[in-house]
Amino acid sequence: MKLRIKLETEFGWGETRSHEVCTLERRSVDTSDAGLGLCLAEAKTMLKEIQRALLQGQVEEISEIARVCRFCGTYLPVHDRRR
Repeated sequence: MKLRIKLETEFGWGETRSHEVCTLERRSVDTSDAGLGLCLAEAKTMLKEIQRALLQGQVEEISEIARVCRFCGTYLPVHDRRR
């Protein structure tokens, strides 16, 4: 059996992105304790990937919202003062 876990992010402006969190493979004939459910390491990896995708989406959304003028709704120019 192959289990693919995906996370779908829908932004406020309508864009949707899909992130593959992980893929688990289990043999259906393996009925030992190790072959059933999730082990702690797999659960930690899944949670780490979900947190990464969530944080990345939040940062992108906040950055996008901050670039819009609250009065007229147009994009503000990016100020780059590096020399």
